[in-house]
Amino acid sequence: MTGPPGIFISLHGKYYKLTGNEPFQQSVNLKVDQLLHWDLFMEFLRRKYRNSLTEKNYLKKVNTTNYELFLSQLSKTKQLLDLNNKRKVLKDQVLLESRGSVYKTKNEINLIDDYHALVEQLNISKIKPGFNKAIYLERFLDIVKLQCTIQNLPFPAILTKGNILKVSPTVSGYEAYIGRTLICYNSHKIHAFLDHQKTIWKGEYPFVQVADAAIYSYVEKNSPFENKERLNILQEWIDIQNGRPRYLTNIKIKSSSPKSKRKPAQSSRYLYWVYPLTYLTQLERALKKALLISSEASLKSVFKEEIGIRGKKIEWKGSLKQLMFLMHLIFLQKPHFKNTPLHLVTFNLFNSTKKSYTSKGLSTILSTVIKDAKSKDTLSNKLEVISALVNELHLPKAFK
Repeated sequence: MTGPPGIFISLHGKYYKLTGNEPFQQSVNLKVDQLLHWDLFMEFLRRKYRNSLTEKNYLKKVNTTNYELFLSQLSKTKQLLDLNNKRKVLKDQVLLESRGSVYKTKNEINLIDDYHALVEQLNISKIKPGFNKAIYLERFLDIVKLQCTIQNLPFPAILTKGNILKVSPTVSGYEAYIGRTLICYNSHKIHAFLDHQKTIWKGEYPFVQVADAAIYSYVEKNSPFENKERLNILQEWIDIQNGRPRYLTNIKIKSSSPKSKRKPAQSSRYLYWVYPLTYLTQLERALKKALLISSEASLKSVFKEEIGIRGKKIEWKGSLKQLMFLMHLIFLQKPHFKNTPLHLVTFNLFNSTKKSYTSKGLSTILSTVIKDAKSKDTLSNKLEVISALVNELHLPKAFK
């Protein structure tokens, strides 16, 4: 954007009143007003001098007499009706240019790239039941608007393809931004993307644990189309980080070539179940009898570790205190399992039919349950149900 000459800037400053509360706002508003009035003033000079105005002499016409005449005529014309729209367009341009040069590495989050990738993917994919394309895009744009507000950038001007809207890893809920990006991310670059995100992660818990418990769940629940291939790759990366390498067939998200047949998973290991399988069967039967899970629920499908595939989370019908007390007792009152906090393990395995919750919320509930169990002589009726249920299992007293 070409700016007005210095002689006009000085002239404009004599008549301009600062607007905006912050220095940055004042600077932007001043720049916008200069550009707006410069364009209009040049139109005024062309009309006044017609063919006699040239590149060599036009600066001589930029003087106080002409500018005051221009302002007086401007206030009497219909041009004022268009000024606000022109000002908005110019302000968006100034805001974008005020950032200077913005660069993004290949593995950083860019919400503008994510938006265009999402639009493209929605146009070629079958939308899952329960999702609405228009509403989904609108909610995504709400996130873009939020970041524009935080970073003082114009919306919707920022949406132009090629622009960059990065997200700081220190922002609240950054794991959701990662999940949002993964929904449409180039499948062949997911490993590199996750490697980079791991190095810049600023969260409270180790990134691999968050990827396993929260990011996987986010993609699984929030993808508006089937996303098994990307989930497979995400699970593969998690397993490699945990020392359990997996081998997947070549993956293509969309291809006109015939789909290759996948070999069924051969693993019979159980990721979060540490006792003989017979105890898991007994636990499932006891929970169904106590009406804490549905009669169709399968603990095996959730606890079983397969290649990139997880069973649907168990819908927990009891209270969250009961759920955390159950996990507390099953894992022999240990706060972690394989270096994963117990509340993240729970978050990965269960949903509640009564209320939504976060992994952090489960951590708070677990602390409360442990404190109550230690400080009170008798348990509440609900926790007593859980205690009796686990006691009847006669679980081994130790596990690795």
